[in-house]
Amino acid sequence: MKSTTLKLLLVAGTVFTAAEARAGAREHHEVVFVFVGGDTIASGSLVDVRNSADSVQYIGCEVSVGTGSSVVHCSAKDAAGFSASCHTQNALLVAAASSIKGDSLISIGFGTYTVPEGSCTYISVRNSSLDSSP
Repeated sequence: MKSTTLKLLLVAGTVFTAAEARAGAREHHEVVFVFVGGDTIASGSLVDVRNSADSVQYIGCEVSVGTGSSVVHCSAKDAAGFSASCHTQNALLVAAASSIKGDSLISIGFGTYTVPEGSCTYISVRNSSLDSSP
């Protein structure tokens, strides 16, 4: 009886340990700006930016819906302090921004960076297990 109980505990402990060891694939995305063909694009994962070691960077979008119109305002700042913001009433971009979750990886196109706030040219949202909380 003792032998059987000990074997079951060892098997249970091995299964529990194996389950704890698997975390799945994960990517880390703090705010990064790239400049492509005159367009300024920021990318970052909300959860990674929130959990970053610094208190400088941020990225996100706010969707406001009123009677007859919707607008999205997006902004980002990297660890070095470079920032950009934009807004748009484009229905497709508003819909994309509306799908952002707390651990989404988002990319925002700010257009030609000539003024502090321009018109958003691009919003990409990825909701994936690769970007979820650790």
